[in-house]
Amino acid sequence: MSISKHRGPADQRPSPGPRGWPSLATATGLILLAGLASVAPAHAARDLLTTRALSMGGALRAAATGTSAPLLNPATLTAARVYVMDTLYQFRSTDDASHFFAAIADSVTSTLGAALYYSYGNASPRRTLPQDGAPALSLTEKHQEHELGGALAVPLGEWLSIGVTGRYLHYRVDPPANAPSDALRTRLSRFTMDTGAALRLGEIFRFGVIGYNLIAVDDQLCPRALGLGVALTTGKALTLAFDSVLDFTSDPKALSATLHGGLELLAGESYALRAGAQHDTFLQASYVTAGVGLLSSRVGLELGLRQQVDGGTGTLISTAIKVFVQ
Repeated sequence: MSISKHRGPADQRPSPGPRGWPSLATATGLILLAGLASVAPAHAARDLLTTRALSMGGALRAAATGTSAPLLNPATLTAARVYVMDTLYQFRSTDDASHFFAAIADSVTSTLGAALYYSYGNASPRRTLPQDGAPALSLTEKHQEHELGGALAVPLGEWLSIGVTGRYLHYRVDPPANAPSDALRTRLSRFTMDTGAALRLGEIFRFGVIGYNLIAVDDQLCPRALGLGVALTTGKALTLAFDSVLDFTSDPKALSATLHGGLELLAGESYALRAGAQHDTFLQASYVTAGVGLLSSRVGLELGLRQQVDGGTGTLISTAIKVFVQ
């Protein structure tokens, strides 16, 4: 959410943009059309979130404005007037994973909301491979992922908006040199899309719904899922958010889900305090989250933490720098 005073209230509609040069909305639209032209089946609800969203338990599908929107619900791009650039770095302890993310979101220069982003991730998960008549073999795989995405949102009146995110994913898994010759290698280069809607009732209640990976890819890596969210906002001071994501394909035998809850409290115009929790029924894992933000009219610095408290002990740390263009 854009939370510095120069960007105005969240219900203020974007004004028409300058003429004579392509807007971010135009560039994003061209990327989405290029992706559709190649429609091959690729990524879903996953660990990649902005620092703000992660700090709030991942619960922003009804209020994920700015650079959070293309990852959670593109329809919320038009919920606030903001033109922001965001860069972040994440580290996950369980598999020594690093993730880099850069994005730009604009709901000021056009009546449309638009966002572009790129992310790169690498990880080194450890596996144990049983062997007939020999001790189990311990392996460390190498995972790499590139993702390029764009999102567009259209306001339909004052209270409703719809949006779409298209993204192209390149994913690869390489076994180590000491792996058996038949060890699985994964290469995946695909395009997929999410579509969402956001509804605002009065000044307090916001609702969001989004379908993830509507172009089928991989049932586990990019599961078909439905996200539902509700948020309560009291001016700019307090945001409460509650989400659920229903996963239809990760478990072929049963429906699984993730449950999310979070809050954000703004202290004056310069400080944001965040906390949340998350539970994953497929992984049988629970997490608590927390974060802080230091904000000015032009720059924001953010730090977030997710700690696993059930089903493991993994830690994820996220840091971000935001630059508010307008």
